[in-house]
Amino acid sequence: MSAAEPEMIAGSSVTAASNGLSSFTIFLSLLIPALILYYIYFRISRRHMIELAESLPGPEGLPLIGNALLLLGNSDSKAII
Repeated sequence: MSAAEPEMIAGSSVTAASNGLSSFTIFLSLLIPALILYYIYFRISRRHMIELAESLPGPEGLPLIGNALLLLGNSDSKAII
């Protein structure tokens, strides 16, 4: 084994990284379309349930906090309502 072999291996990884085809780039290029396709499948497969949920009466909720903003304020104003 000569000393040139490790340099060739290291040199090949440097040229692959300079081309922009790192493993992280390939991973993201496969992950992002997969997530988009799963979201589309999720929305289509649960379309009926989403339509029923939208038809329920009540105020619109925000993602993650729901209607927790309605609880803000002093208790006197809530007792009158």
